[in-house]
Amino acid sequence: MPQPQLLSSIVPLGATERPACPKCQAQMTLARIVPAFSGTDLHTLECTLCNHVLKKLGACEDWRGPGRW
Repeated sequence: MPQPQLLSSIVPLGATERPACPKCQAQMTLARIVPAFSGTDLHTLECTLCNHVLKKLGACEDWRGPGRW
């Protein structure tokens, strides 16, 4: 199983979408990104106000080339 990477090492600050929390409407923070399957990553978002966790799939560019996983 691939190891998660520090978010700051792969995504520049401010380059990610920060949705509103579905529970309290506060802005959520992207906590981690891990590979899910080919061309898709699992994004984990956390609410800094109510601690709600949201996981969603997101498309990724295979910038590392073949053998990314």
